[in-house]
Amino acid sequence: MFIHNRRLRGFSLVEILFISGLLVLIAGAVINIGVRGQVLVDETSKSISLQNGVRAVLENMVQDVNAAIVFLNASNKKMILARYDSEINNDLFVANNANPVFPYYVEGTMTTISQPALFVEYEYFEAPGTNNLKSSIGEIAKKAKRGILQSMDSPGNSPYILDRYQPSNLVEVMERRLAEKVSFFNLNYFGYDPATGELRSIGELAGSDRLNWNAAMVSVHILAEDPYDQTGRVDPKIEIFTKMWSYKAIYDNKYDEYFGHLDRDLRY
Repeated sequence: MFIHNRRLRGFSLVEILFISGLLVLIAGAVINIGVRGQVLVDETSKSISLQNGVRAVLENMVQDVNAAIVFLNASNKKMILARYDSEINNDLFVANNANPVFPYYVEGTMTTISQPALFVEYEYFEAPGTNNLKSSIGEIAKKAKRGILQSMDSPGNSPYILDRYQPSNLVEVMERRLAEKVSFFNLNYFGYDPATGELRSIGELAGSDRLNWNAAMVSVHILAEDPYDQTGRVDPKIEIFTKMWSYKAIYDNKYDEYFGHLDRDLRY
């Protein structure tokens, strides 16, 4: 005698379809979680890479600006400065100056003081955007050359100060790309107002012939980002705005009643 028992039957078609759909949903959710995790890891990695790149640029710039003797170029996209490269009181400094270091100024003659220096150049190169880029990006490059900085006054002008600078005997020692994926780079220069002691833009302090030696502080604004157009994703980016000081320029302005053999003031 045959006894009908539902427990001995397999899954029905409806049950199989339901379980299959449920498994597909679960598998899809697992895959989606994995993809989102990978996207998060990718964005975090790119963000860290951008931060490290920008901070490396700033570390280089801060060290060079802190040691700057004078700025030879003061534009928004390019900065050239002469910085200390060796001890001030050394035999090479004395050998480069035929006349006695003191006194500086002799009536009717031009004073020229020569010293070893490292000439450092930072420049931002813009690159045109392509079809898969959201905007134009660029690179920040650094060059360094060793040579002699000649600081000169202008005879017949008063007050007697070192206001002209000429590099010589240049030998290139380094050229490298510091950062890429930089979508914005801008430099601004400030100096002290001799009348009020306040910081002002160098364009407000003097004519174009004296822009260089008026600079005591440089502000830098850098924006680096991953430029590729990926719909629905957050673009990793890092933006930094900071300022850097030339210690020599600070001391020259703050303690103008004192002088040494590298000061700009020649009247003593």
